[in-house]
Amino acid sequence: MTAVLAVAVAAGLVARSDRPHDNLGWLLVATGLLWLVKGFRLSTVPALFTVGAALTNMYIAVLIQLVFRFPWGRWRHRWERWFVDGSYAYYAVAVVSELAFLDTHRISPAHPPSLNLLLVRDDPRVFAALQVMFGAVGIALGVVLIGVVIARWRSGSPAYRAAVAPLWIAALRYRVARAAVRNLDDRDRHRPAR
Repeated sequence: MTAVLAVAVAAGLVARSDRPHDNLGWLLVATGLLWLVKGFRLSTVPALFTVGAALTNMYIAVLIQLVFRFPWGRWRHRWERWFVDGSYAYYAVAVVSELAFLDTHRISPAHPPSLNLLLVRDDPRVFAALQVMFGAVGIALGVVLIGVVIARWRSGSPAYRAAVAPLWIAALRYRVARAAVRNLDDRDRHRPAR
């Protein structure tokens, strides 16, 4: 986690010094800092846990904004701004809504009771329904984002493609590695104890 934070913040500071006319560097710094805050959800201090849990996915909204503003550093179309604003709202509302119905002590006895300060009442059915609903919205956001990336790639100049290709290759490698790690974690979690 520290490596992700350091790389994102360092890359953001370098980008900010190389491109002071746009906010792409600051967006990378914000991504790194949000990644750090995400780690607070591992805390047993209720305030830190709640802040970390509530901001768990906010770095994704910042990354979506980076995708839409890269490489120009500005919005190309008005709908892009609406989409990104909606992404910020989605990631904020989705997690906070789910936390309102999730007693973390129920899913992990290692968590102390009353850790989640946003808990209204523990209701696994409401929590599950919210996860399905917000999951569908998240998939739709992903489909739109992939469509934008493909459309930009297809309509981009050779110079644009040369500039963007290493980023998309790195992002693809990251997603494949993360999926592999998640798959191994899931397999270990479902393996019977010996």
